[in-house]
Amino acid sequence: MNKSYRQSRQRPFWLLVLLLVAAAVVVGTAVAQNDDPPPPDTFPIEHPDFPGVYIINQEEVGEAVLTTITIPIAQDTFIASGMPNTPYGGSTTLGLGFNSSNGLDAMRMFLQFNLAAIPANAHVDNATFSIFQLQANNNSDNICFRADFPTQSWNENTLTWATGAGLSGNEIGVGCPDINNGWKTLNATQVINFWRTNTNFGAVFTGDERSNVNFSRTFYSKEQTVNLCGGPYGCMPYLTVTFNQQCDNQPPTASVSALPIWSRQQFTVSWSGFDTAPAGCNPSGIANYSVQYRINGGGWTDWQNFVTFTSATFGEASNNQFVEFRVRARDNAGNVTDWSVIGPTASTTIDAINPNATMNALPPYSQSFGTISWSGTDSLPGSGIRSYDVQYRSNGGPWTNLVTNAPASQTSYNYSGAPAGFYELRARATDNAGNIQPWSGPQASTTIVGHPVAAMNPISPMLVNDPGATSVNISWQVFPFGYTVTGVQVWVRFGLGNWTLHSTFPGTSGNATFPFSPGDGIYSFEAVALSNTPEPQTGQVEASFILDQEEPFVVPIAYLPLIFNDGN
Repeated sequence: MNKSYRQSRQRPFWLLVLLLVAAAVVVGTAVAQNDDPPPPDTFPIEHPDFPGVYIINQEEVGEAVLTTITIPIAQDTFIASGMPNTPYGGSTTLGLGFNSSNGLDAMRMFLQFNLAAIPANAHVDNATFSIFQLQANNNSDNICFRADFPTQSWNENTLTWATGAGLSGNEIGVGCPDINNGWKTLNATQVINFWRTNTNFGAVFTGDERSNVNFSRTFYSKEQTVNLCGGPYGCMPYLTVTFNQQCDNQPPTASVSALPIWSRQQFTVSWSGFDTAPAGCNPSGIANYSVQYRINGGGWTDWQNFVTFTSATFGEASNNQFVEFRVRARDNAGNVTDWSVIGPTASTTIDAINPNATMNALPPYSQSFGTISWSGTDSLPGSGIRSYDVQYRSNGGPWTNLVTNAPASQTSYNYSGAPAGFYELRARATDNAGNIQPWSGPQASTTIVGHPVAAMNPISPMLVNDPGATSVNISWQVFPFGYTVTGVQVWVRFGLGNWTLHSTFPGTSGNATFPFSPGDGIYSFEAVALSNTPEPQTGQVEASFILDQEEPFVVPIAYLPLIFNDGN
């Protein structure tokens, strides 16, 4: 036998009681509380709804009714390893420990109480458990017993060692009763308050089962009907419970605040409630709330349990899942509505994906912005785009808001009056669930100018390594912006040398042949439009090619684009 059973008698036996009384289903009606209690000299009286339960006392204390009742044991038995297939539900005694003299050997007790007579909204102030011990074999005064939760329901008329020896579950505690015969009365308040709201499989007790010490205890069971013990139920084990009930016997109401049709993956859920009471009775007030949710019509899941706050951040669902919420409140009198009659009071669908917006392309040069435009998309299915924001920056400066909170129907804006310079723009979208697209880098750009513009086109091939080549074709495009362009200057630079005027071409002719002198290197070009408001020559590279006619030749892996920035 495990040495844990040989403990000092200083270990509290009341721990055993915690399990003895943990054996009830909390249902049933309350002792009448709106009528005046009977006069004291009429007690005890049998409970009108629960035969066998006696009301020992009942009195009004303020707005509460204080009631004391006795509850007889519902079922009790013991199992014996020496008789593994024999049930002892009809025995007048209960055995615990080990007794070889009668062939029972190891014995374990099973006990269960029905707490239905304690109203669901009552608060248990005090409870005691009483059992009559009639024998302590071999002076087993230093023997302790362990109490466990049974793992499933059992029946005293069919339970045997073969079917019940494996039912011991989690341990509740260990107690050490003295050897003196008679009533053992022990405190059971905490366990009753806990087990009234949990599944009740009763209790199983295991004593010192070592065969070499032969320690055992014997108690009377509920089958001992002859009153040899002077108890309220003769020799039967019983509980004495004192509880109070407020005159407030109505549960409070509660609801979850309405949610939008669509919500982000994380969003705030709020709830509220109010308490009620019968006429002439003050409501006891809400003590706490419990909130549940379900996804796509599945089973309900506990989310917030017995909390006093009224909002929290929810993030348990994924994109495009439909989430429902329900809440119930418990008042200070213990009244609470059953979940089975509470339906969902708020719902939403999750949109966890950001929308996307982008600026439409702009010409490389403009006299003014005029109308700028953008477009956006949201994931499908999704909540849809609610609004757009557009920003711009000039000459690489800070980003500035241009359009804010534009409705989804607006995808353009007339931007006029911008001074000359290089402008970049970007857009972002917000959807109806509140998801906001992060700002990106520039999505479109243009250069605002107050004169006509000529720009070189890319040169092809960009690498010239044919030893027989003596020229390349160059071309340009002109943006007159209403001006009369009289010609185009083409400027050239070799390597990092000075810019020199290659040639002036009349009108707006857009191409020419550029003969080059032998000598490997980079040739860069810039075009300048001529008019009564001439374009200034800025010295910026608009096109270039590489000349490589001497071995070994350069073999390009990739061509990188050249980006030009006209700051005028």
